[in-house]
Parts: sequence; C-alpha cells; structure tokens
Amino acid sequence: MQWAAGRRQASDTIDYSVGFTDMARLGDQVDGQRPLAVIHAKDENSWQEAAKAVKAAIKLADKAPESTPTVYRRISE
Repeated sequence: MQWAAGRRQASDTIDYSVGFTDMARLGDQVDGQRPLAVIHAKDENSWQEAAKAVKAAIKLADKAPESTPTVYRRISE
C-alpha cells in the first residue's frame, strides 16, 4: 500500500490513521456536497497521490449503471 495504510509484507506495520472512509458506492449520486471518499493522509504529498489514484479509479456518469445481481449462480451438489 503506497500510503502506509496496509502491508506489502507480513512483517510491515499497519498505520491505522491513514486510508479511505465514507466512500461512495457504485450507483451513488455524488456532487459538490457529497464527496467520493474522505482521504486520511500523513501529509499533503500523500494526500495528493491518494486523490489522484481515487480520481483515476472512478468513472463518473450522468446515469447510474445497470445493477447486477450480487449472486450470479449457486453451486450445489
């Protein structure tokens, strides 16, 4: 994890003070009053990097996407 929120190796420590909260979900309406996510970072540079990553990972559109089923198929014996 680039911002020290997670671990690359099992021996790495986790910094619980950094990361993302209050993330918008697929199909949520967002605007200037509703953020995509709240970024918790140690410094301005880390915040800028995280904001850039969030913007690159999200696609905004005028309409909500078609919903897809949570369970596609059940496998039974």
